[in-house]
Amino acid sequence: ENNHVRFKALTNLWKDDLTGSSIFDFGCGMGDFCTFLKNEIKSPFSFNGLDINAKLIDEAKNRFPEFNFVEGDIFDYDVENEFEFTFSSGVFNHKLNFTDEYEFIYKCLQQMFYMSSKGVAVNFLSDKVDYFTEYNFNANPSQILEFSYSLTSNVVLLNNYMPFEFTV
Repeated sequence: ENNHVRFKALTNLWKDDLTGSSIFDFGCGMGDFCTFLKNEIKSPFSFNGLDINAKLIDEAKNRFPEFNFVEGDIFDYDVENEFEFTFSSGVFNHKLNFTDEYEFIYKCLQQMFYMSSKGVAVNFLSDKVDYFTEYNFNANPSQILEFSYSLTSNVVLLNNYMPFEFTV
């Protein structure tokens, strides 16, 4: 149920534009976003999912054989505007050991923007919370918004759909 709310926030601005479009899901996991899209769009669209976890990709392929799922790294894609829309849910919610979280987020947002011709939407855990955990990364909405404006002047921040989360 929570994922449905998150996915609705991700697609909110383009719900009428997703029909027939090419969609890229960065950090697709088992393909839960596919289920949402199939229920919401109810008409053809092209879907490509990417995740670093091979077991999750295998499960996604079993659940949705009609779509393309790949194990790999987003930085392996080098085709500008390959997809119309790129979405990412939950990818940036974990603390990283190998690099600074904001550095990683910025590089990923740049890559998603490069790969997409119409739009990018990403959700985050907010740092506007009463508590923090040692495993979660809580992003500052102002920092994400500021960086997003370095990529485009067409930016929307949603933070009214769930407590302590936001979507850009």
